[in-house]
Amino acid sequence: VVRLDGTNAEEAKIILQNSKIENIISADSLSDGAKKAVEASL
Repeated sequence: VVRLDGTNAEEAKIILQNSKIENIISADSLSDGAKKAVEASL
């Protein structure tokens, strides 16, 4: 789970989505990241 924030956050999300790296989940906040991390662990 990667929390992306800042000037180029949207561009970073696109780069990660288009990368060949598997299992990367982007989050917009720490609470969103925590929720997504729990969901991914189930």
